[in-house]
Amino acid sequence: MPRFSDWEGRYAFFAREFFPEPGCDTARTHGQAIYDELSSAEPVQLIEDHFGLTFGYNYLVARAVHTGGSYRPTPGDLGQEHLMFYLPLRELVTMPRYS
Repeated sequence: MPRFSDWEGRYAFFAREFFPEPGCDTARTHGQAIYDELSSAEPVQLIEDHFGLTFGYNYLVARAVHTGGSYRPTPGDLGQEHLMFYLPLRELVTMPRYS
């Protein structure tokens, strides 16, 4: 997702199927704290991918709900990183992208 990491609102999307109101300062502040905590313990690229994938997942779910569907992205629908996120964390951090 090009330039996702430049978008200030990205921190509001820290959990799957959590849909904050646009511009919700509480969600953004909470998400920023989660980002800071996670990125102090794990590779920053991993955390950036987590937030980007969560946003993409939530977008697709919200779009499906809006159109009357119930679609949930399956592993890999959002790319290789999405597929890798179903690995245990100890395995995920050994992948070249995150090591």
